[in-house]
Amino acid sequence: MKLKITVDLDNAAFRDPGHGPQWEVARILGTFTNYIIDHPLEGVGDSGHLPPDINGNKVGEWKVTR
Repeated sequence: MKLKITVDLDNAAFRDPGHGPQWEVARILGTFTNYIIDHPLEGVGDSGHLPPDINGNKVGEWKVTR
């Protein structure tokens, strides 16, 4: 199995001039990490949306595949 995570970096939250997009990606993945600890993966086909960016926009999804 594989866990595939897709993050769209086109939103304004990823263009903070003081930080590169890695700061927002790290924040989103940190939140996702906490979610996944409390909601174990069920197997192939399990999927969902990543937490929203700091502005509340949808930015990506995750999915368990073969």
